[in-house]
Amino acid sequence: MIVPHKMFSAAAAPAAALLIAGLALAGSAQAHGDKHEHGVVHLDVAVEGATLVLQLESPLDSVLGFEHQPRTPEQRQAVEQMLKRLRDGAALFSPNAQGGCRFEGAEIESALIAAPGTPASDKSDKAEHLDVDATYRFRCTATPALGQLTHQLFATFPRIQRIEAQVATPKGQHRQVLKRPTATLSLGV
Repeated sequence: MIVPHKMFSAAAAPAAALLIAGLALAGSAQAHGDKHEHGVVHLDVAVEGATLVLQLESPLDSVLGFEHQPRTPEQRQAVEQMLKRLRDGAALFSPNAQGGCRFEGAEIESALIAAPGTPASDKSDKAEHLDVDATYRFRCTATPALGQLTHQLFATFPRIQRIEAQVATPKGQHRQVLKRPTATLSLGV
């Protein structure tokens, strides 16, 4: 699990708690486990109060094309481009307009990076499979009106073939599998 970043206010804590509790109930640890499948990303979605939190977990290969420390200038540039794309939650995710949601921030974590834009130590290069985790936070004025979330993951990252999503809202929990090119996730709020 990703630890909330300082850029997220204390108001995000309830939504993060809902996400963690909901996913624990749904068996997230077993569902995700140590499973690392190229082309498949996991997206956990939580809605609580005025907060929409999305947590993305992906093999680096699916969003970057390789899973080691960058060795060439081209690979270093590819890492920077990936980070730039992943940080832009407003471009990657669009809750339906009726929810009145505004993107507030993103946090990116990976053994590939020590801090956003800074390569980690060479220790991570020895790992066989590296992942990237991203957390996105939206503030919404009408979460009861949230019905769907449109994403640009397939368009932005051509190596992604399938999204395994878990959604936790005040109305319950459900799972969905989105296959390329499906770009809409039902929130069931």
